[in-house]
Amino acid sequence: MPIHYSAFGCNNRQGLRNVSFYCFPADPELRQQWVTALNRKNWKPTSTSRLCSTHFVGSKRSNNPLSVSYVPTIFTHTSVLENSIKQFSDRSSRFINHRRRQNKVIQKRVRKTAIVHKERRVQVTEEEVVSEEEVAEEEAAEEEVVAEENQDVSLNTQGRENDIDVSEGNAEENDVEEADDQGELHGTCDDELNELAGVPFDDEHEDDEDQSEEGIEYGTQNEESNVLSNCEEMLEDCEYEILQLQLDKEVLDKEVLDNHLEKQKQDIANLSSMYDRCSKALRTSASNTQKLTSHLQKIEFRARSFQSDKKIRFYTGLPTFAVFSKLFRLLSTFVEKPLHSKLDLMDELLITLAKLRRGYENQDLAYRVGIDVKYISTIFHRWLDLLYRKFKQLIMWPNRIALKHNLPKCFRGKYVNAVCIIDCFEVFMQTPSLLAAQTATYSHYKHHNNVKFLIGITPTGSIYFVSQAWGGRSSDKVITRHCGILDNFEYGDVVLADRGFNISDELAICGAHLCIPAFTKGRDQLSRSEVEKTRQLANVRIHVERVIGQLKNFKILQSVLPIRLIKKPDDTTVCTIDKIVTVAAAITNLSKPII
Repeated sequence: MPIHYSAFGCNNRQGLRNVSFYCFPADPELRQQWVTALNRKNWKPTSTSRLCSTHFVGSKRSNNPLSVSYVPTIFTHTSVLENSIKQFSDRSSRFINHRRRQNKVIQKRVRKTAIVHKERRVQVTEEEVVSEEEVAEEEAAEEEVVAEENQDVSLNTQGRENDIDVSEGNAEENDVEEADDQGELHGTCDDELNELAGVPFDDEHEDDEDQSEEGIEYGTQNEESNVLSNCEEMLEDCEYEILQLQLDKEVLDKEVLDNHLEKQKQDIANLSSMYDRCSKALRTSASNTQKLTSHLQKIEFRARSFQSDKKIRFYTGLPTFAVFSKLFRLLSTFVEKPLHSKLDLMDELLITLAKLRRGYENQDLAYRVGIDVKYISTIFHRWLDLLYRKFKQLIMWPNRIALKHNLPKCFRGKYVNAVCIIDCFEVFMQTPSLLAAQTATYSHYKHHNNVKFLIGITPTGSIYFVSQAWGGRSSDKVITRHCGILDNFEYGDVVLADRGFNISDELAICGAHLCIPAFTKGRDQLSRSEVEKTRQLANVRIHVERVIGQLKNFKILQSVLPIRLIKKPDDTTVCTIDKIVTVAAAITNLSKPII
């Protein structure tokens, strides 16, 4: 299993001499202390994690909790002061061990030198004693010889005396030389002891030649004690320096902590001030965001932005937003939202009604809602088909009793039996490519290609009949005769129309009566009764023009329609323009009545 070295920046690997590697302890508390000392963010040791001995004080781990080597403290991220203390401690330890070994060597050498010195002094003393006894014996022997010869041989005696004097002088010279040699020996030994012990040499305290054996032993012990005391003083000095450095470290750590605390307080104050500024900016941003959201809701083309009745009336033609919501709830059960559609169903309904009411082009709507233009056409036709199927039920023939009950005042008296007012309106279209279509749709009255619709309204202004689209060339009489409106009339009904609707014979078959203005063709002027009749008829027939005006508020009917909105789609039998006019008429019926 591979071994992972945990300390950052440590290049020690297994195989190095004097370097040991330790596993992380099993004790959770001690293990956490080691991890904290490593100072590695979001790191946890594993069974293969190792830590080398160079990260412990003394290069060795200690199992004593009171030891500084109990937890690793030497890393690249530790302070310079701690490394300096470690280096000084290592140097002090090496120096102390060196001085101890040196003191042991000095003590051995001092003891050995003292023993040699003692042996030499004893030997010198014995030699002096032996030489004095020999001299005394010789003197006694000579005195005996002198006494026996008795001055007989004076010359010989004198010669012997001279010889004795010479021998004595030589003996004295020998004694002086031996004493000098012994003094030099003493000086040499004392110099060596002083040099080894680190004590300066002093001639005033030098021992004499005749120092006793007890004095020599006392001097040796004194020198040993001086050496030991010097070593102890040096050890005390080293320990004092270590303690002083530790105290300096504690003071420095305290200053660092104080500085760090002050910096933290200042940072907290700065952060608090920044927090206040950010809070203020956030509140301002929230207020601005709310304003922008409100503004965006007002300008975005989404159903949630059309909460105003005035706005919904402008874009859809419906009277209120409540009516729009109810209409959506009614229609949403008959349509499903396509997959991957970016718009809600309510937004799609809004787009369809807005296209009818405001006449927006597909590209314009695509830009407004942020979708592709091809989806606009799909959405429009899908919802237009649904609206046509449901809204054509809102265009129905009125009940005669209800009509008479709700008949407006302007109709009472002259037109009590009036059931409808009919008229035609045109919608311009693009010129077809086929000549037959061009001929069928071109109107000499409007001088444009168009389609034509017959519309019938009740006296109250509601649209109850809308014909299919006819070519612009078709006359009003032809359209009325073939659109199917004559099938709804009964006996006694009164129909109000313009001069172009000359359908008296057709209505007579049903038993209905036609009221149209008097003709001036071939006549200079109308009679008084005809003028009054025409004026009264115009006052009530004008309502159909107003309804057509409401219907033309749908801008799509005011523009020139493309051919694709005129012809029948492939999937239906109803022309798109018929659907558009039917839906527009139904929405007009939902609006406020004109009378």
